[in-house]
Amino acid sequence: MIGYLNSYITGSFQVKVGVELSETFYQENGTPQGSIISPLLFLLMINNLDPGVDNVELSLLADDSAIFYASRNLKLIQDKVQKALDKISDWCNENCF
Repeated sequence: MIGYLNSYITGSFQVKVGVELSETFYQENGTPQGSIISPLLFLLMINNLDPGVDNVELSLLADDSAIFYASRNLKLIQDKVQKALDKISDWCNENCF
């Protein structure tokens, strides 16, 4: 299974319009758009996404996400949410998103 998935995400592809084929492109990261298994692989990949800040919550649904934090102190909200966004940005960079 590992070999199959590896060949799946590191393969090459071409675009066909009518009878014309484009040059060959190689998948550098991610999964092919429109394939049946891509959503599952995406969900597995983002399963460990964590805002990493106390009491900042993360909600995930398919390829949508939201972070939220509740307080009466606007400055505290801004600071906590910004720290969470920074941590999520770091995670995205580390995981090639």
